[in-house]
Amino acid sequence: MDQKYLAEIKAREQAATPGPWRVIPNSSCAYSIFNTTHTVKMGSMYLNFDAQFIAHARTDIPALIAEVERLNEVISSMDDMHTRIMRAEEQKLNHISVERNAYMAKNATLKKALEMTCCSQDYTPSGHTLMDYYTQQAQEQEGQE
Repeated sequence: MDQKYLAEIKAREQAATPGPWRVIPNSSCAYSIFNTTHTVKMGSMYLNFDAQFIAHARTDIPALIAEVERLNEVISSMDDMHTRIMRAEEQKLNHISVERNAYMAKNATLKKALEMTCCSQDYTPSGHTLMDYYTQQAQEQEGQE
């Protein structure tokens, strides 16, 4: 239900005779609708189920309006919560993306360094190539972990 329609219903409800209303049967199978101070509708022929509906509308409609307003507040609150959650998740995703990019850059640097080391024919003082030297260092460190 949109807000304009709800406002129209509420205006009609507030302009109507105050309730609660009650149905009083009279002669000829007709019913009159009364509130606590005076007759709301008299002289019209209502079937009992119509009269009951009309009489209960005075209390049912305000209850329905209150429920619709409450539900609209819940929906609005949920929309606000959803927006906050989505913003938080977006911030997390951005942070992860920044970290990922930093790791990728570091990985690219390490890959280039490894390629340069593997292709190097430089020798260490012990006579091994740098590739052999660093391979041995890496294996020793893996063994210590």
